[in-house]
Amino acid sequence: MQQFILLVFSILVLGSVLVKCDICTQDQFQCSTTLNCIPLSWKCDDDVDCGDNDDSDEKKCPPKTCSSDEIQCNDTKCIPQRWQCDGEFDCDDHSDEDEKRCASKTCKPDEFSCGGQTCIPQLWHCDHTDDCPGGQDEVGCGEATTCSPEEIKCNNGRCINNRWHCDGDNDCGDNSDEENCQIKFCKDDEFGCKNSTKCIAKTWRCDGDFDCPDHSDEMECSASTHVDTCSTTHFSCKVTKECIHKSWKCDGEKDCEDGSDEDNDCVYTCRADHFKCENHHCIHEVMRCDGNEDCIDGSDEKNCSVPQKCSSDDFDCSLGLGTHCISRDRICNGVVDCHNAVDEDADMCKKGNPCEKNPNICLAHGICRNQFNGSYICECHAGFAKANGTEICKDIDECSLDHRVCSQICQNTKGSYKCSCYEGYTLEKHYHCRVDGELPWLIFANRRDIRRLRVDSGIMETLVEETENSIALDYDFKNNYLFYTDSATEQILRVNLTPNGSFVKKEIIINEGIKAPDGLAVDWLYNHIYWTDTGLDQISVADYFGNKQKTLISTGLDDPRAIAVDPVNGYMYWSDWGMKPKIERCGMDGQGRQELVVKKEGLDIIEWPNGLTIDYIDERLYWIDAKLHRIGTSNFDGTDVRTVITNGEDIKMPFSLAVFEDTLYWTDWSTDSIRSVDKFSGTKLKTLSLGLYSVMDIKVYHERKQQSKTPAVNQCTLNLALCSFLCLPSPGSQKKYVCVCKDGETLQPNGSCSTVITTLPLTTPKPAVTSTPAITTHKLGPSYTDANQHHDVANSTDRAELSVQAERSVGLVATITAGIVVAALVVVIVIGLFVYRRYNARNQKSMNFDNPVYRKTTTSADEQCMISPDEEIQSSHQPLTANISENV
Repeated sequence: MQQFILLVFSILVLGSVLVKCDICTQDQFQCSTTLNCIPLSWKCDDDVDCGDNDDSDEKKCPPKTCSSDEIQCNDTKCIPQRWQCDGEFDCDDHSDEDEKRCASKTCKPDEFSCGGQTCIPQLWHCDHTDDCPGGQDEVGCGEATTCSPEEIKCNNGRCINNRWHCDGDNDCGDNSDEENCQIKFCKDDEFGCKNSTKCIAKTWRCDGDFDCPDHSDEMECSASTHVDTCSTTHFSCKVTKECIHKSWKCDGEKDCEDGSDEDNDCVYTCRADHFKCENHHCIHEVMRCDGNEDCIDGSDEKNCSVPQKCSSDDFDCSLGLGTHCISRDRICNGVVDCHNAVDEDADMCKKGNPCEKNPNICLAHGICRNQFNGSYICECHAGFAKANGTEICKDIDECSLDHRVCSQICQNTKGSYKCSCYEGYTLEKHYHCRVDGELPWLIFANRRDIRRLRVDSGIMETLVEETENSIALDYDFKNNYLFYTDSATEQILRVNLTPNGSFVKKEIIINEGIKAPDGLAVDWLYNHIYWTDTGLDQISVADYFGNKQKTLISTGLDDPRAIAVDPVNGYMYWSDWGMKPKIERCGMDGQGRQELVVKKEGLDIIEWPNGLTIDYIDERLYWIDAKLHRIGTSNFDGTDVRTVITNGEDIKMPFSLAVFEDTLYWTDWSTDSIRSVDKFSGTKLKTLSLGLYSVMDIKVYHERKQQSKTPAVNQCTLNLALCSFLCLPSPGSQKKYVCVCKDGETLQPNGSCSTVITTLPLTTPKPAVTSTPAITTHKLGPSYTDANQHHDVANSTDRAELSVQAERSVGLVATITAGIVVAALVVVIVIGLFVYRRYNARNQKSMNFDNPVYRKTTTSADEQCMISPDEEIQSSHQPLTANISENV
């Protein structure tokens, strides 16, 4: 009996051990004494991780041998060679940053030595930015800026074109180009703004759009001057005559430039379970004092009581109130430090310190904290956190956190992490990846011209002069092409850029099948351009010369705006700010259409997505919302939607968005400015340029902008595609490319295109001949027959009957012929009427209420690009708070 009980007990003990062993997974190591599970990568890493004097993870380790691209620390640990002398301690014994070892570091020929251990690219030397820790790269560089003979120097050191002097625009940024200007006399067809030297087209006077900086062009205008072209679903702003959605009226935010949608007639009320912001916007009560600014003015986080709390290193004398904190080493030391003497409480001090009794009680990477009540808590070292409610400290994977710690590549290490960069970038300040080579430029459309701006120095230059109404633009860096749309002339043009910042050979490549091209994207891999057309509600593609043009999407579009392409993966993305605001994508062949980010009732996700851009390195989309005053981001498939920044002061009426390195850039035509912000944190807000003429689309111009982290392969070239018209990338097809034909043609199996010809039958079908003499057939038109075809001929005995039938036939033919002639005349009259009305409508001047400023030309030709109210193209802005109260 005793042997049986002993056997059962042994089985239970063995079973418990086996169960304990089964806790660890295949990628973990189980310590022999503590039975803790640690990552397998921690085995034999020269660091005891099991804890409680259990060093089994560092036993039975093979001899340490470092690879050719590694160096060995003095304690035998191996680290990547590039980590040596980089200013960070990667060896546990700090031997990788040893002064003797790093003192002899020699920079490469294309690098500049900052002294000590730091080398930077030679191109960063004297670039007006301190890149060395002590600014050595900018010492002895002489005068920062030397202007050319065609330029003038601003008081802030910038150089601007001579033509911009005293033109009424603040081109310098400090307004020094508009100082000491003589009285300027405007031309006969121009209007002079009252408080500036700016001249505008006389046709812009009282057109409902503020063109003068002092708004004098819209003063003293009679009510009859402005023609209200808003639809019944829209509200007409009183002075500017802009059209906004009716539900935006009295929603707590000024959407009209003159503020008339939020006048004194508005009465603002919120539901009982909602909080009213200072700007009268309503949010749910649960958002009040939650640590996030949900009101645009931040009023939901004002006057919030923040509970006080002592840090983990301190003792709370106030017993939980956090009003009196002392250091823990002053507890039970025989000296009363708390006003109520609780730090020397006899009962508390008698209980002893469990951390002193068992120093390894918190295992590896943990710190024991005495709670002075007989208990303790374990706190983890930096870079570690408690795992699953246990007292075991587990390494934190900083690379998987929501907030980014590295610009590009993040490698997790035990208790820390390491940043690195893709080819073409250099690590700066341990986490930021800065592009090698020339610093980037910002290229932007300014309606009457196209300019470029250096992001670091503010140097601004003209690229293309005298454009009518340039809106959208993009470029091909390798081929030196710049493409831009002109909404006044309804064209897409191309220029060749030169290295010195000028252009040659301006060409019109698209001037048919186009009306209001608001968005443009260049496929630099397959050499195509893509554009959105708000007037035609369609998306099209063409080659670089405009010889081959194809409509890809013409259905389900309301107000398509921005467009961006990813030729490496074969997708195109666009924003639509119509009745159902959204961001969509499909293959660059127009197939596989998907909605990625869509407006949802009761949620402020997306309202007016104007700008859209792609981060090819991070593989993320970014968009800017003019109604929510927000920059949002998501993965390429629309998942992981996040907000970068919401700011009603700096994001007022944004039009375009661009991204490069760690920075987002956007244009705002309400403030005529270009601004930037950190794409990860939404901080580091900067104003790069103010007082521009009428800034529209913007792109970052740099070689690396059109390079991805994966190899770019032209599938059409790789597969020797035989396409007679266009070969487009197609991520949904097996071949990854497709041949397409122009509108109205069909693709043949051999890749050629053929025109589909639809013809009407010239003869009526001939029924079978029967023996019934009353049934006969008649041909009503010419017959095209084969030479071998035979007709039945009546014999001589039936000729009399045939003669009578022939007479009847002649009468019938005459009647039908007369009917055809009358019908043809009716058709001709209808077509004539249609052509006349179209011609009359195109030559009628009216305001486009989608956004008049986009259509306005810089000359009197603006009449050519206005949209008549007869065409009923309606704006579709959505309200910021519409129906939220009913759905939350």
